[in-house]
Amino acid sequence: MGLNVQGLSYIHPNKDILFLNISFSVYSGEKCAIIGNNGIGKSTLLSIIAGKLSAATGSMTYDMSPYFIPQHFGQFNDKTVAETLGIADKLKALASILAGNSTIDDFTVINDDWDLQERLNKAFGRWGISHITPDMPMHDLSGGEKTKVFISQQRYYHL
Repeated sequence: MGLNVQGLSYIHPNKDILFLNISFSVYSGEKCAIIGNNGIGKSTLLSIIAGKLSAATGSMTYDMSPYFIPQHFGQFNDKTVAETLGIADKLKALASILAGNSTIDDFTVINDDWDLQERLNKAFGRWGISHITPDMPMHDLSGGEKTKVFISQQRYYHL
């Protein structure tokens, strides 16, 4: 299948309509592009598909969870890789548990993600960024490495 979008509309909070009744399908294995002038809603559409924003109308079905890679990475420069990926607390809890210094909160935080570090290592290895560690600052990474960090997060381990 892939991705099927039917009747998607987005209306800004001030009631301005950005787009109305967009429908399209992208089948598994297909590639597509969204092309248009600035401000017509390309990033908003992708944010809706990725679940970051809610549409005013319409529906979507997909056989694999869509994900969104930010267009600009500057807002992450003051964070570590783990903070950017939203896994810093889980990694800290896991380290505390493995070191024997855990609290009941650590078990709550880690939940069932006991293999988180292994999944992260596998994901980073798949994209050729095994040299990147969760504690590295994002500002130390190249643009390509940052992109691969985001792709790894969504494609190869789900948090």
